[in-house]
Amino acid sequence: MGLKYFKIMEEIKLQLVNGSLIAGSKLPSVRQLSEHFSCSKNTVIKAYTELEKEHLIYSVPKSGYYVVNELPNATKEKEAIDFLSAGPDKRVMPYIEFQHCINQAIEQYKEELFTYSDQQGFYSLRVQLVKYLQNLQVFTQPERVVVVSGSQQALNLLVSMPFPNGKNNILIEQPTYFGFIESVTLHQATTFGIELSMEGIDLDRLEYIFRNNDIKFFYIIPRFHNPLGHCYTNSEKK
Repeated sequence: MGLKYFKIMEEIKLQLVNGSLIAGSKLPSVRQLSEHFSCSKNTVIKAYTELEKEHLIYSVPKSGYYVVNELPNATKEKEAIDFLSAGPDKRVMPYIEFQHCINQAIEQYKEELFTYSDQQGFYSLRVQLVKYLQNLQVFTQPERVVVVSGSQQALNLLVSMPFPNGKNNILIEQPTYFGFIESVTLHQATTFGIELSMEGIDLDRLEYIFRNNDIKFFYIIPRFHNPLGHCYTNSEKK
């Protein structure tokens, strides 16, 4: 089979780019392509299977293979670094590995994935998180763990929910993560700020604010601060 199936894939992709094949087009049969490229039918099937994995084509039983969508012409985009959301570089994300994991999850949990699940998150996942947290010297039970879709959802819940200390005001670093500012603005929470620089914060000022302003909690980014990139030392965190 060698690398011949790559050649078949590249030719089909080229036809998708130049418009020779459009969405819904029927692709040549396995026999036709095997004759055209002077290769085995297994090589053609391998090429079609790989193109299916990339969601460029799909198969219809007893009918053949069809094009899903045309490929857009490659355009040269200006390289930009997003300092606002501080997300990972889209070009280095392991998309193929993600796809395999998602496919395996659908196969293994298909009866549970597309229905309403436990509000706290999958119980089996919470059990594993409890074990993981033990290694970090954090001890809890699955019933006390809540799995959220991302940090923004967790922060939004913390802003809106009452705390056992009965206090309502929130303290934030200035500057801080823009998403958290949006959450406190949405909930109209009373917020105090403390200035943060690359040298850290004034701990005396921090103590004064806590003593005099009924602080519910202090939202702090201790490592790789967004947007400054600042990290607190271990002694500062203690």
